Amino acid sequence: MDYTKTSTFIAFINKDGKDKFWCNGNFVHDKEEPRIFPYESKEEKKLALEIGQRLGVWSETGDIEAVVLKVSGQPFHIISKKEAKELEKKLEEDSKKREQERRIAEIKSKAGIISEQETEPPQPEPANSKRGKTKIIQE
Repeated sequence: MDYTKTSTFIAFINKDGKDKFWCNGNFVHDKEEPRIFPYESKEEKKLALEIGQRLGVWSETGDIEAVVLKVSGQPFHIISKKEAKELEKKLEEDSKKREQERRIAEIKSKAGIISEQETEPPQPEPANSKRGKTKIIQE
């Protein structure tokens, strides 16, 4: 059964003075995301409006507003279970490699060993460099 057929939702906004916040469950000062409720059938609309009214009586809230959200796009593929398992394996391998490199670097630093790759050889100065040259001014 497809439980994603609902395409109309409602979200509540807590208008607290000049600021507006999403209502996200029991947190009415969310800056990032709202809690959404189905808003298609007569029963869903009635229940959603009752929830909004209940939010309005909380001491933490100011005026409560609502916005209706409609799903307009079609679902698109993000990742399959097979791809997810492959990604997880790669991430675990990368993590183990980084941990091993960190341990090696820690051991080297404790022992005072620096590999040739970690140090840069001194670069020769360009011929037109003024560094190290003194200009004598006579008065």
